[in-house]
Amino acid sequence: MDNNTYVLLEVFDYICNKYEAEKEALAELIKLRNELRKDELMAAVIKSEHSYEEIMAFIKGSTEREEE
Repeated sequence: MDNNTYVLLEVFDYICNKYEAEKEALAELIKLRNELRKDELMAAVIKSEHSYEEIMAFIKGSTEREEE
C-alpha cells in the first residue's frame, strides 16, 4: 500500500468516526426535543378546559358531527 492510500484510509476513518459521533449527538438532541414536546403537550392538556377525549378527537381530525 502506498503512502497516499494510507493517508486516504486515515482520512476516511476519521470522517466515518466524526459522522458516527455527530449522528449520535443528533439522535440525542432529537430525543430531548421530543421529550420537551411531550411535556409541553401534556401541560397544555392539563390546563385545557377540554377533555382528553375531545383533544384526541381534534388531533385525529374527527368532530362530533362526523360521529352522529
